[in-house]
Amino acid sequence: MSRISVSEFTLDVLTGLGEPVEVCDDTGKVLGRYIPDGSRDDRELYDQARRLFDFAEADRRMATEKQGLSIEQVRQRLRELEQSS
Repeated sequence: MSRISVSEFTLDVLTGLGEPVEVCDDTGKVLGRYIPDGSRDDRELYDQARRLFDFAEADRRMATEKQGLSIEQVRQRLRELEQSS
Protein backbone atom coordinates (compact mmCIF):
# COMPACT_ATOMS: atom_id res chain seq x y z
CA MET A 1 0.00 0.00 0.00
CA SER A 2 1.24 3.47 -0.84
CA ARG A 3 1.46 6.28 1.69
CA ILE A 4 0.87 9.99 1.49
CA SER A 5 1.74 12.70 3.99
CA VAL A 6 -0.95 15.22 4.84
CA SER A 7 -0.69 18.87 5.79
CA GLU A 8 -1.27 20.06 9.34
CA PHE A 9 -4.66 21.40 8.24
CA THR A 10 -5.73 18.02 6.85
CA LEU A 11 -4.38 16.28 9.93
CA ASP A 12 -6.49 18.55 12.12
CA VAL A 13 -9.58 17.69 10.06
CA LEU A 14 -8.95 13.92 10.20
CA THR A 15 -7.90 13.73 13.85
CA GLY A 16 -10.65 12.51 16.08
CA LEU A 17 -12.82 11.00 13.37
CA GLY A 18 -14.38 7.83 14.69
CA GLU A 19 -15.86 6.48 11.49
CA PRO A 20 -14.95 6.16 7.81
CA VAL A 21 -15.46 9.25 5.62
CA GLU A 22 -15.33 9.97 1.90
CA VAL A 23 -12.56 12.32 0.78
CA CYS A 24 -13.72 14.64 -2.02
CA ASP A 25 -12.18 17.37 -4.14
CA ASP A 26 -13.70 20.86 -4.24
CA THR A 27 -16.19 19.78 -6.92
CA GLY A 28 -17.52 16.94 -4.78
CA LYS A 29 -15.81 14.17 -6.76
CA VAL A 30 -14.98 11.28 -4.44
CA LEU A 31 -11.25 10.69 -4.39
CA GLY A 32 -11.31 7.85 -1.91
CA ARG A 33 -12.20 6.89 1.60
CA TYR A 34 -10.41 7.50 4.87
CA ILE A 35 -10.84 4.82 7.51
CA PRO A 36 -9.34 5.72 10.89
CA ASP A 37 -7.41 2.98 12.68
CA GLY A 38 -9.71 1.21 15.10
CA SER A 39 -12.79 2.97 13.77
CA ARG A 40 -16.13 2.28 15.41
CA ASP A 41 -17.26 0.31 12.36
CA ASP A 42 -14.28 -2.03 12.68
CA ARG A 43 -14.81 -2.54 16.39
CA GLU A 44 -18.53 -3.20 15.93
CA LEU A 45 -17.89 -5.75 13.17
CA TYR A 46 -15.28 -7.61 15.22
CA ASP A 47 -17.51 -7.57 18.31
CA GLN A 48 -20.42 -8.94 16.27
CA ALA A 49 -18.21 -11.67 14.78
CA ARG A 50 -17.03 -12.69 18.25
CA ARG A 51 -20.63 -12.94 19.47
CA LEU A 52 -21.71 -15.02 16.47
CA PHE A 53 -18.74 -17.39 16.36
CA ASP A 54 -18.96 -20.41 18.65
CA PHE A 55 -15.43 -21.66 19.32
CA ALA A 56 -16.69 -24.78 21.10
CA GLU A 57 -18.80 -25.68 18.07
CA ALA A 58 -15.84 -25.13 15.75
CA ASP A 59 -13.65 -27.40 17.90
CA ARG A 60 -16.37 -30.06 17.98
CA ARG A 61 -16.78 -29.98 14.21
CA MET A 62 -13.05 -30.15 13.60
CA ALA A 63 -12.83 -33.21 15.84
CA THR A 64 -15.82 -35.05 14.35
CA GLU A 65 -16.09 -34.01 10.69
CA LYS A 66 -13.47 -35.57 8.50
CA GLN A 67 -14.52 -34.12 5.16
CA GLY A 68 -15.24 -30.48 4.49
CA LEU A 69 -17.46 -28.74 1.97
CA SER A 70 -16.57 -27.60 -1.52
CA ILE A 71 -16.36 -23.87 -2.09
CA GLU A 72 -19.60 -24.05 -4.10
CA GLN A 73 -21.36 -25.76 -1.18
CA VAL A 74 -20.11 -23.02 1.16
CA ARG A 75 -21.32 -20.30 -1.22
CA GLN A 76 -24.73 -21.95 -1.50
CA ARG A 77 -25.03 -22.20 2.27
CA LEU A 78 -24.09 -18.53 2.66
CA ARG A 79 -26.73 -17.53 0.09
CA GLU A 80 -29.33 -19.56 2.03
CA LEU A 81 -28.33 -17.86 5.28
CA GLU A 82 -28.57 -14.40 3.69
CA GLN A 83 -32.06 -15.13 2.36
CA SER A 84 -33.29 -16.40 5.71
CA SER A 85 -32.17 -13.32 7.65
